[in-house]
Amino acid sequence: MERVENKSACKVWCSYCCDSHQSGTPEEVDCRWSLPESNTSRWKNSGDHWSQHWDWKGDRPRFGTKRFATVCMCLTIGARVVMACRDMRRGEKAASEVRRSTGNGNVVVRQLDLSSLASVREFASKLSATEDRLDILINNAGVMMCPRSLTEDGFETQLGVNHLAHFLLTMLLLDMLKSSAPSRVVNVSSIAHVGGKINFEDLFYNKTPYDSLVSYRQSKLANLLFSRELARRTRAYGVSAFALHPGVIRTELGRYVETRYPLLSALLRAPALLLMKTPKQGAQTTIYCAVTEGLEMHTGCYFSDCKLKEPAPEGKDDLAAMRLWDFSAKLVGYNEED
Repeated sequence: MERVENKSACKVWCSYCCDSHQSGTPEEVDCRWSLPESNTSRWKNSGDHWSQHWDWKGDRPRFGTKRFATVCMCLTIGARVVMACRDMRRGEKAASEVRRSTGNGNVVVRQLDLSSLASVREFASKLSATEDRLDILINNAGVMMCPRSLTEDGFETQLGVNHLAHFLLTMLLLDMLKSSAPSRVVNVSSIAHVGGKINFEDLFYNKTPYDSLVSYRQSKLANLLFSRELARRTRAYGVSAFALHPGVIRTELGRYVETRYPLLSALLRAPALLLMKTPKQGAQTTIYCAVTEGLEMHTGCYFSDCKLKEPAPEGKDDLAAMRLWDFSAKLVGYNEED
């Protein structure tokens, strides 16, 4: 495999898992970005290198989404994007549309399935072999309130995809992040972490009744606690970690909610749409945490609407964060020698 070497480039892994069962036609997305010029000076026109996980099951990807808006913003400020996709054919279609929309052809498509740890390991191995550095890692894959199911490795799907796969991916790429310091890890959590609890005695709901909302809250709390503990462990190496709430966005992520509560969803849909963010708006805080200069002093913190946000008390539990780290490492089979 050819190895990309560009010492001035900013390379970012941006992970998205859209497990869509709906097909759709591309929607126009405004790729302009309003972050002040001073905040983009570190990355702009540097041949930046970003990477993204796309995953569709429809005939065509839905481009009117936060993931598409995020990629457009990355490319607009001069980034190189590696799009990691479970379906390579559809991923190539998405890459073509991104190139057309932004005018930046510096997009690479690679294969990744976050419901498989073997796929995560294979992806990390190939990325390490073909890229010389990694400046920013954005973990934004997610499923929301889906019916109970298991990943290839036997994990409950929401915790497995939303947290454990990203934990392993980050750990396998940590040496690259350290060698590229100052670097960043951005984990997309949610306000749903409020009221969440890490059920250490039954993480996958094998003993207790499964509730899709309770499980989702657990996975989003895990994102926040992982960011907090990662920041503590990597601060000395120049690696910063942030968690964020992107806002409630008009995407199809909540399709399982509509399936479970169709009447309620129908009644609330119209007023809710007035309060929801557009995909472009939903991508803002992710990009803010990725490129805003001087944010290193806030490593381990939680953001919403492009500013610091106080997380719920359960999101500041350092003992739970350390315990979750140990549990996660054992579950994914990771040790420091990896």
